[in-house]
Amino acid sequence: MLRLSLTATLASLLALPAFADITADDVWSNMKAQTAALGGTLTGTLTRTGETVTVSDPEMAFTFPLGSGAASVAMSGFAFVENGDGSVAILYTDVITLNGSATIDDETGTFSLRIGAPGVQVAATGTPGDVIYRSESSSFNISGSVTAPGEDAVDLQMQVGGLTRSNTRVTEGDLLTVTSTGSADAGAVAMTMTIGADGGSTVAGTTEASEFTFEAALLPNGLNPLNIAAALRDGMTISLSSKSGGSRTVTTSTANGGVISRDERFNGPLEGAMTLDAARFAFSAAGTDAGGSIAMDVLEIPTISFDLAQSDFAVSVPLGKSDIGQPATLAMSLAGFRMGADIWALFDPDKVIPRDPATIRLNMAADMVNTVDLLDFLAFGAIADRGDLPVTVNSVTINDLHLSGSGVEANGTGAFAFDFNDMVTNDGMPLTTGAGAVTARGINGLIDKLIAGGFLTQEDAMGARFGLGMFADVVGEDELRSTLDLGADGSITVNGQRLR
Repeated sequence: MLRLSLTATLASLLALPAFADITADDVWSNMKAQTAALGGTLTGTLTRTGETVTVSDPEMAFTFPLGSGAASVAMSGFAFVENGDGSVAILYTDVITLNGSATIDDETGTFSLRIGAPGVQVAATGTPGDVIYRSESSSFNISGSVTAPGEDAVDLQMQVGGLTRSNTRVTEGDLLTVTSTGSADAGAVAMTMTIGADGGSTVAGTTEASEFTFEAALLPNGLNPLNIAAALRDGMTISLSSKSGGSRTVTTSTANGGVISRDERFNGPLEGAMTLDAARFAFSAAGTDAGGSIAMDVLEIPTISFDLAQSDFAVSVPLGKSDIGQPATLAMSLAGFRMGADIWALFDPDKVIPRDPATIRLNMAADMVNTVDLLDFLAFGAIADRGDLPVTVNSVTINDLHLSGSGVEANGTGAFAFDFNDMVTNDGMPLTTGAGAVTARGINGLIDKLIAGGFLTQEDAMGARFGLGMFADVVGEDELRSTLDLGADGSITVNGQRLR
């Protein structure tokens, strides 16, 4: 995914962001429209010689809101060549330079990059105001430096190999719409970073085949980043999805001429998706066969290693202001997590504690009221400054809560409602009503093993078991169950025993 993201970014910089007849002027106008939709301006000097139009000194400039700063990116020139078939080829030099700066609150950061991309091919087709860019690259390399305010410069060298392709359609109108697809074959990435005089790191990795889709509707004149909600109400939308066959990277960090750490990471197939519109923000990601190891020689500790069989995460949150509740959801799962043998050996060399993989799973839903547009940051800040709540939650439902590992398994469910009109019954907190239950298996067995391994004394174990007995009922062989009921009168009942 790193290589595909880098290539997609490069293609966007080169083409900024392939039907009928268009001219070089049409493509240039479409590029300017794309920059305008991002809130900036694109300038350059165009010189025509026959069917070739050369663009000299192209530069993108952006101004930040509230007079907080500005940014600009200048790149080396390029040329349009009008072909006889109605298409336009976009030609770049073998080495492309990018020089940029950004100033925020009187602090300036800069970057200077050289991109060697001799194999990049970009062609544009379509009609005026509706242009399709097709790009292809076999490999490229990047060198340069980045300097953040008050920090040492970071010098970097990067090589990216493997064939990548993208197809992007940009249509001008009341909204500027962008539809893009891309793919990358399996390849390799190598990067070296130097920080100051004595520090740095190297990264070497491989990536499997990957692909992405991207769709967006943008305001032609850009947006106010302090009030993205207004742009969403006016029709802005963004959606993205990606798939990758996996990757493996090794990062070696150095300081004062010596290696201080070696970090290896790997993952199998990955999928992700994101949607942003006036109604909500939604994000999901899922992967399998992930893991890694970290060796830190300077600390003289064993290698930290782990692996994870499967992971899932999904969240959906309403964004708009509303007087009534709107649904929100959260689901996550980390399944089959295992620590490496070296870490276990530090505290349990005799393997007293069961080493079965751990799993955490949560699935919950909520009904929430936004008293302000969540992406209107100025309004959000103002309501928070007044001491008011920007969000209130009417109810929460726990559909599934699961924890397992080391011979113990716990499962829970519950549903609770919150009444913010009653802040008296619970002494300044909203009145909460509802019920929940948790069942746990294997806790006593684990306590026995902790005693046998010397992790707990008999006295400590007795106290732990006594505490469990206060809040849980025995319902089976080494199985405990606890219930919680919250009444409308403010009562609290645990396992049938009223506590308040």
